[in-house]
Amino acid sequence: MTRPDASPVPLRDPGWSSLVGPWAPAAEKTPGVFCRNGLEGASHKRLLVSSPPDLPGGGTPGTRQVIGVVLLAALVATALGAAPPRQDDGDRLAAGLGSASWAEREAAARKLVALGKQAIPALERALDSRDAEVRHRAAQLIRRLRWELPPGLSRPVAAAMEHYASLPEPQRLELLSKVVRELGSEAAVVLRQVLRVDPSAAARKQALDRLARIDLAAAEVELRALAAEKGSAVWALEQLGNLLYRRGQAEGAIAAFEQARAAGSKDPALRLSLARLHKRSRQWAKARQLYLELLEGNKESLDILRELGQCHYMLGERAEAEAAWRRMVRAQRHSPQAYLWLARAYSGIGAADKELSALREGCDRHPGDYELLRQCGRALLRERLFAEAVSIYERALGTGGAEYQRRAITIELARVLRASGQLAAYVRRKEEGLAALDREIAGLLLELAGRRLAEGDGAGARAALERLIALYPDTPHARDAARRLHDLRRGANP
Repeated sequence: MTRPDASPVPLRDPGWSSLVGPWAPAAEKTPGVFCRNGLEGASHKRLLVSSPPDLPGGGTPGTRQVIGVVLLAALVATALGAAPPRQDDGDRLAAGLGSASWAEREAAARKLVALGKQAIPALERALDSRDAEVRHRAAQLIRRLRWELPPGLSRPVAAAMEHYASLPEPQRLELLSKVVRELGSEAAVVLRQVLRVDPSAAARKQALDRLARIDLAAAEVELRALAAEKGSAVWALEQLGNLLYRRGQAEGAIAAFEQARAAGSKDPALRLSLARLHKRSRQWAKARQLYLELLEGNKESLDILRELGQCHYMLGERAEAEAAWRRMVRAQRHSPQAYLWLARAYSGIGAADKELSALREGCDRHPGDYELLRQCGRALLRERLFAEAVSIYERALGTGGAEYQRRAITIELARVLRASGQLAAYVRRKEEGLAALDREIAGLLLELAGRRLAEGDGAGARAALERLIALYPDTPHARDAARRLHDLRRGANP
């Protein structure tokens, strides 16, 4: 038996209660509805019986017996369906769906949702109403309250789905994840219903994303149906356009996005997608107009300025194209990426001289940027400016960078040298440089051995000499080191 001073225990299935937690639906006006704090309703209050604080263990046996009787009476009353809502209550609330006041229509809808499936008969009668608003809202509420659940759901999840409409958004999102985990591809039935009835954009987006992974065609069908409904049209058309865009159906995506704009969509991402679709379809004027609109809200966007310049160029507006691209560099002069975009823009229109000029300018402003140097070297190679290309690639090698970057630069440098017929001479120069470096290192090792010996560190001197002989055998420095090492072993001072 529950202690009298404890919180009342929910009488519904414990799995369901643990799933929906503190958001278990409760309605003060609805008898027999369970909430976190116990059983509430119009005909009875919470069953809270406090025992005297001086009674250890929650009161005397007599006290506990009385409490047991009270709780048993509550259970019996619930089992018998204490005071179900009257038919005229449901009909009155359904009639309120046609009120002249928006607030009153929304309040009536919330109360009907709180009634749960008990409201469905009244809503079905409301479908015959002469008021179109009442019929529309009643049909929506029926879909929200009547769920088609496929077999395979665990008991707690199935129980929670029966109360889906009255749960807060975070709990609905969590519940959808559980449904997908338990049903897999069979969850499409539930996800389609969520798309139709859930008023939350976040819940519909989650349902749409998961449905698209399971059944892309079904997702498209549901979005087209939602696009015909007044309250969901903008969102559905935006999502339909995105879906068709990802599928490569340019004409269908353009049509959906244009309809969404006509319906009042202000989403910048939609306009950017639409502009790119128009550009892909070579509708340069329409794309240019959209890019100019987007630029008003984001004046320093590299992507927008670059693509706007392309539209200007394709429309024969060369001065405007260069102005857009130069504006891109001025806006992001601190960024090497701006110069790379500028060079690519010129490359896209076949202006090789301006591409090279942009890369040189970028290398001067950002002398240590590996990618700028590499792209400049490639442009120089295309223009057969070999000497400058070799210089740029050597600068790129000097920037350090990762090992794979150094290997890539070395390969491209060798390509330049082969193309210019300078590979052999370059290798000879490098070998001469390496030989000079070897002589320098050998001399330093001899000097180090002398210092170690002067400090009385014979072992250190021997180690330096042995290292020199191992690194540079058959050299004058190695022969000198061998002589000194022989003297050291004899005990003489070299």
